[in-house]
Amino acid sequence: MGRERTPTGTGGELSRRAWRHFAAAGALSLAAVFMLARTL
Repeated sequence: MGRERTPTGTGGELSRRAWRHFAAAGALSLAAVFMLARTL
């Protein structure tokens, strides 16, 4: 970790990526739960 070096706002970029991944994972899990609820 820490290989990527950005001149400005390293923490901001990291948090942005983290939030994007978190949102994607949340949406995926939500969709999975919805499908499970429909199937059961």
